[in-house]
Amino acid sequence: MDAAAKSTEPTPPPPPQAASAAQISAVLGNDDILLRLDFPTCHVRAAAVSKRWLRHASDPAFLRRFARLHPPRLLGCFVNSSNFPLRFVPLPQPPELDAVIRRGRFDFGSGAANVSDCRNGRVIVFVMPDNGMPGEETVFSPLHPGRGTTVLPQPQEVSALPYGRYILGLDVASMSSICIKLPDGVEFECGANLALSRAEGSGFRLVHVLGHLADPSWTSRSAVVQVPAVGDNADFVFMRI
Repeated sequence: MDAAAKSTEPTPPPPPQAASAAQISAVLGNDDILLRLDFPTCHVRAAAVSKRWLRHASDPAFLRRFARLHPPRLLGCFVNSSNFPLRFVPLPQPPELDAVIRRGRFDFGSGAANVSDCRNGRVIVFVMPDNGMPGEETVFSPLHPGRGTTVLPQPQEVSALPYGRYILGLDVASMSSICIKLPDGVEFECGANLALSRAEGSGFRLVHVLGHLADPSWTSRSAVVQVPAVGDNADFVFMRI
């Protein structure tokens, strides 16, 4: 009787320490948890939890997948007018990003005229010095003010180029001028009716206001149509008429 009674008794639960260890192992063994994090800052902190997550989070394939699932968020926009200096207008953000904005410095001084471009936390601003000298394109890092500023060199003039057949640009990595020949049928007119869009890899896309984006039968008549800005991979185009 004693043996039979003992065989029907329920199995005792595992000790709390064993259950906790099993739960921790299940969490740390699930690499997809890292993909559910919203911000890169959370991703960095999670990578410090274990060597397994550190290896997984350092894998280039994982980083590309994480970037596709969590693209950079728009923190705000810069506004300028004839009545007010250039100023940054933040958009509503989660608490974590809101704290990052509060630590930044978005005041570029009274000479800041307009924003030319922004990329990876850096902003190119056209600044007019107080001493009457010509304006300069200056790189600011508003989220990391300690990095200081960098004045971009002016592209060298190429007087031998036929007007309207080439556009000049600046390779920021090498700080050298670049010359891009326009395709047949595309001309660069005063007023900037074309713009470059960064493409995946090392390429770019040329967006022309009279290209395939418009109806061939449409005409602007006497209106001036410009392309102020385009997004990466030409995902959006801003036109000014």
